[in-house]
Amino acid sequence: MRKMFTAAELAEMKLPGLPGAARNIRRRATIEEWNFESRTGRGGGKLYPVEALPAEAREAIAKRFLKESTPVLKPSKVDVSLLSEQDQQ
Repeated sequence: MRKMFTAAELAEMKLPGLPGAARNIRRRATIEEWNFESRTGRGGGKLYPVEALPAEAREAIAKRFLKESTPVLKPSKVDVSLLSEQDQQ
């Protein structure tokens, strides 16, 4: 699961407990003094750790990433001829 997000990424996820626009998320982060890491490279910016977000947003992110990372199991075909007589009953 990712641990750091930009304000734009957070806005795109439409998380409960957070404003819908990246600009407003950045404003709230500044007012509430959220921890952040400076993003290097072109454009710069800030990366906010999940731990800095409100509880509602953290829970939504955890559920979303859990759902995305849970594999869907498909039934497999079993060659019955390979089973012992006891297993076939």
